Amino acid sequence: GKRVILVSNNSSKSPGQYVEKCRKLGINVSTENDIVTSSRVASTYLKNLPNRTGRVYVLGGQGLGNELKAANVDHFGIGPDYLENHIVMDDQSVNVELENDVFAVLVGFDRYICYKKMVKAVSYLRNENCRFVATNDDAFFPSENCRIALPGAGSIVQAISYASQRKPIVLGKPHSPMFHYVKDELKIDPQKTIMIGDWPPTDIRFAKRNGLASMLVLSGNATIEHAQKPEDRETTADFYCESLKTLCDLESVRRFFEFLHYI
Repeated sequence: GKRVILVSNNSSKSPGQYVEKCRKLGINVSTENDIVTSSRVASTYLKNLPNRTGRVYVLGGQGLGNELKAANVDHFGIGPDYLENHIVMDDQSVNVELENDVFAVLVGFDRYICYKKMVKAVSYLRNENCRFVATNDDAFFPSENCRIALPGAGSIVQAISYASQRKPIVLGKPHSPMFHYVKDELKIDPQKTIMIGDWPPTDIRFAKRNGLASMLVLSGNATIEHAQKPEDRETTADFYCESLKTLCDLESVRRFFEFLHYI
């Protein structure tokens, strides 16, 4: 049989939370080891930094905090951080207290993002020794309501990057840290692995950059037009199908697994 690993840029949930979600959906995921999230990659990355001392200032949710705690990475900043007094801009005085032991700023999706948090993040990053790390740079979340646009973690990352004039180390798809985590921690063979995803700029680009075969499913945000762009090789998948259900139907599954036998 083939091992299935779920890889997500969503930093708001821990792998354990995804296991429960999958079980509720009837998806057989046995352990957390079958799930990789950007929060898990971030906690591992920060834990393994050499000579790290101090704490991480986090813009993110509790799922990210849970992963940092499990990795014994000291952190703060998760949750609301409302202004007790207004930030006064006319005389440039700002009533924000900063900590002195911050060695990294970690930015994920933060539903409580506010100007005060941005002030803190950018201020910490003025120290050139403070690392700037992002869980992912996704521009938006998928939404069933076509009239509603949901900005993703990438919108927060870009704001902090622009104001601090610093470029982050981005960990999630399509960037290499996510791939190295999957390859090294889960011991996959890239030549025998296929990436199946529903968004070309992250999933298919992730596969192409890291030497994986790729399949685009059209049950998410992608359309048939995304699947047929040979001029953009980095986001054009090797295969595409309407949905995972289609993949498992009749003749298509036989042909597909014949292909898998050779990779």
